[in-house]
Parts: sequence; structure tokens; C-alpha cells
Amino acid sequence: DIFPVGPKRSLDHIESYFKEQGLNEMVQHVRSQRASNNRKLFVSRIKLFVNDDEYNTSELSAYIKEAIEQGKVTQVYAIQILFSAIANSGDWASSDIIQDDFYKARP
Repeated sequence: DIFPVGPKRSLDHIESYFKEQGLNEMVQHVRSQRASNNRKLFVSRIKLFVNDDEYNTSELSAYIKEAIEQGKVTQVYAIQILFSAIANSGDWASSDIIQDDFYKARP
């Protein structure tokens, strides 16, 4: 059975079934789908953390560490997404954030 009822109904079981049948392209497809879904979930969770006014940085840090340890995302990808979410969360063109003379040469 490709889709058995019960605990064997998992992506790992589907991968092993396709490997046994010699369908390595399907295994690669299943892995690509899993990686894509993991990245999409990671991005949405990070955006929720960053855009929530009451988010807890320790929870955010724990979530990122867990995702990296579980192999759902790479460390580089996690940093890129976090930076992007933070950068997109505010109005960075506001004059009260960066003073006009900030970039001028200092004596």
C-alpha cells in the first residue's frame, strides 16, 4: 500500500515506497515539496513573531534554533528571513529613526 492507514502514513513511508519501486525522481519531488513547505511555514512564523507587538525574543530565538537543529532551514536562510522580516516590519524612511546628518563625515 502506498497510502496505508495508520502510523505508516508518513512522508518517510512514501519516500521508502518510491525508492523500493525505483522511482528516485518521485523521492526527490517529495523531498523538494517537504523543504518548500518547511521554508514557507518558517517564513510565516517569523513574520508573525516580528509583526506582533508583544512578541517574545526568547520564543523567537528558540523557534529559530529548533528549526535549524531539525534541518528545516539552514542557518544562513534563517538569518536572511529574520533580517528581511525585521526590515519590512517598519517605516525605515522616517526622519526620526535616522537623523539627516548621520551619514555625514565626522571630524
